[in-house]
Amino acid sequence: SAPLLNRATQGLFPVGELARLVGLIGIYNAGTTVPGDPLAAPLEEMLAPLGEAGYLASAHQLGLIRPLNGFPSLPGRLPDFDGNETVRELAVTPLHLARAVAALELDGNLPAPILSPAGESDQTQVISPDTARNIRSLLPQVDAQIIGLTGLASPEETGQAWLSWFVGLAPAEATPVSEGMSAMLPLDPSQAQAPAGPTPTPPVEQAKARYVVVSVVVTGEPDGEAALRVSRAPLRVILGHQ
Repeated sequence: SAPLLNRATQGLFPVGELARLVGLIGIYNAGTTVPGDPLAAPLEEMLAPLGEAGYLASAHQLGLIRPLNGFPSLPGRLPDFDGNETVRELAVTPLHLARAVAALELDGNLPAPILSPAGESDQTQVISPDTARNIRSLLPQVDAQIIGLTGLASPEETGQAWLSWFVGLAPAEATPVSEGMSAMLPLDPSQAQAPAGPTPTPPVEQAKARYVVVSVVVTGEPDGEAALRVSRAPLRVILGHQ
């Protein structure tokens, strides 16, 4: 009903299950611990050490609740924990989330959006390079040239229909995780203890991805792959898929 609304910069969408990404960045910055498989652990359990205040601080740190400079945009909306909302009800624009994903590939630097490819984007360090690398290493391979996360936001969180999210990087390869990583690994790399036994081979340095990919799709039923399918279509052309 609003065809002239730029939903990339002025549409607010609850993050739903992608609250995991915002929370993980906060957890790594806080130096607390996570389960051995943070992508499979129940969201509430994984975020418990961070707490509500830490989650909100992570959203602030990633610039999710500030307007974007240079063109009309809406700031994100924080969940009202006093009103029984949850971390899943953090609402952001797709471009805000795209910047956060870009920071994972830019050693923790949050880029300012620009409209001309000839320009230079200003960058602001918002998380440490180690945090960015650790979070990036969690992004699974979802396509031959795409890594990223899918997530759903339910009607209870959106107030209307289901939302399917995908956020990722392309062309990109998943970063190998060294063997011997403990399930209780201190997330501040400077505090990590070397595992017993042979020293694991460090991950091979990967070429930087050229594109950040963000899609959000309204669906009538829960469809966790809808946004990923939408993302793949233009990427086949851009990346030269046959």
